[in-house]
Amino acid sequence: MDDIKPMAIVFASHDGQTRLIMARLAWQIEALGQPVQLYDLGAQSPSRAVLEESSFIVLAAPVRYGFHLAPLSRFLRRQGEWLRQRHLAVISVNLTARKKGKHTPKTNPYLRRFVRRHRLNPVAQAVFAGRLAYPLYKWWERLALRFIMMISGGPTDPDAMHDYTDWQAVDRFAHHLIDVRTLLMVRENLKLDFSMNKEQI
Repeated sequence: MDDIKPMAIVFASHDGQTRLIMARLAWQIEALGQPVQLYDLGAQSPSRAVLEESSFIVLAAPVRYGFHLAPLSRFLRRQGEWLRQRHLAVISVNLTARKKGKHTPKTNPYLRRFVRRHRLNPVAQAVFAGRLAYPLYKWWERLALRFIMMISGGPTDPDAMHDYTDWQAVDRFAHHLIDVRTLLMVRENLKLDFSMNKEQI
C-alpha cells in the first residue's frame, strides 16, 4: 500500500457530524486498500503541494442556514482554479437530504447549487442527511432551527436528538469512490501506453 498515492478528504464540520461521516468514509476506503489523508479545514488547510501528492480529492461540508460552511468556500476560492483540473468528488451534508426525493445528487438543491456556484465538474457526488441535535446548540440556534423544522415538517422538540445519516449509504459511497478511482487510473494508464506506442511508431 506504500506505493499507492493517498486519497485526500478535505472537509469542514460545525457540530461534528460531518467529521464523523468523513471518518467513517475514510475507514471504509482504507479497508479497501486505499490510503487516505483527512484534512479538517477547522484545523488545517492543505496546501496545493500536499494535495498534488494525492490520487483523488474529496471535498465535503455541511449546510448551515442555507449555505455550505464558509471554510470550504474559502478553500475553493483559493484553490478552485487548480482543483477544477483534478479528479474531484463532492459531498454535501444537510438535513434536507432526510426527505425522500431530496437525498440524491440530482435532486438535492444544496449540492446542485454548490457545484454550480463553484463551477465544479466532479466525477462523483453524494449527499448525506446530517444530525439534528437541539441540546448541543446555542439558544438562538435552537430557535432558528426549530422554526426551520416547523415550516419544513421536521421535529421541534428542543430536547430531541435525531441522527438522519444513512451510514450504509456512506459505506456504499466508499466503494463507489474506489470504483471511480480505479476506472480513472485504468484510463490514464491506457492513455500513457497509447502515447508511448505512438512515439515508437
